[in-house]
Amino acid sequence: MENDETELALRLAGSIWRYWQRQGNLGEGRRWLEEGLAKGKNVSKEVRANALWAAIWLAYHQGDYVHANEESVEYLPLAREINDALSVRNALTGLGVTAVALGRYDEGVAYLRESLSICRGIGKNWHLGTSLLNLGQTIMHLGDPQEALLLLEEALAVYRELGNKAFVARTEGYLGYAALLRSDDELAQNYFRQSLREFSNLHETMGIAEGLEGLAAVFEVTNYPDQTARLAAAAGVIRETIAAQALPLDEATFQVYVQQARNAIDPEAWRHAWEEGSMMTTEEAVALALG
Repeated sequence: MENDETELALRLAGSIWRYWQRQGNLGEGRRWLEEGLAKGKNVSKEVRANALWAAIWLAYHQGDYVHANEESVEYLPLAREINDALSVRNALTGLGVTAVALGRYDEGVAYLRESLSICRGIGKNWHLGTSLLNLGQTIMHLGDPQEALLLLEEALAVYRELGNKAFVARTEGYLGYAALLRSDDELAQNYFRQSLREFSNLHETMGIAEGLEGLAAVFEVTNYPDQTARLAAAAGVIRETIAAQALPLDEATFQVYVQQARNAIDPEAWRHAWEEGSMMTTEEAVALALG
């Protein structure tokens, strides 16, 4: 960037966005991408398209849904222009998840269904698994548990066949919530435990926060509200550290369990448990969740 090699900078940054996401360095990755996109109006269309895809996801996970949506709007005609089916799928995915985050649910689901349709015509790969996951998790929150379960189970099978451990773990987490919504607490606990173990082994910080939140919800429905407080607080600290917000529909679902746990315990006991969770290291919180 200092030497005005903007295309090379964008090519590099657009190639390693998942590294920043996995390590919890969303702010650093987004800074390089946004700076490069601002300067790189004349870079090749393919490089700009890939950088937009990266920037969309980092902005999305930081909760900047308006900006992520704007970049998705720019991305779609560019993807059609370079005539790449996966790029079109990516742009539709960005439009879909950001529309849902902004409360435009019907519009978002329509984009996500179109994205999945493209992937089914390409073959079994990460994009197919992730389109299944995106649509499944959205529909689960919006009230069609049966279709959501089928989509999530298909996503899990794709990721397992591909050997993608991180996304196996993420899908298991959503299957955990699907089980909770069906009142199958034991199955939910098993899914969340598997997910948290895998994320912990992979050192994926965002995933660890997700796993802690899932097991916090399990502790609520199994009548351990103090443990819910500890794990919810520990997960919150992790999210603050990496500047990554929970997705809006995920957060809304999780907060129902947190509020129910808070209502079931003496306010002073809740405050004490929350403070304990806030002081835990990530390793201590994982040990508590899995213990």
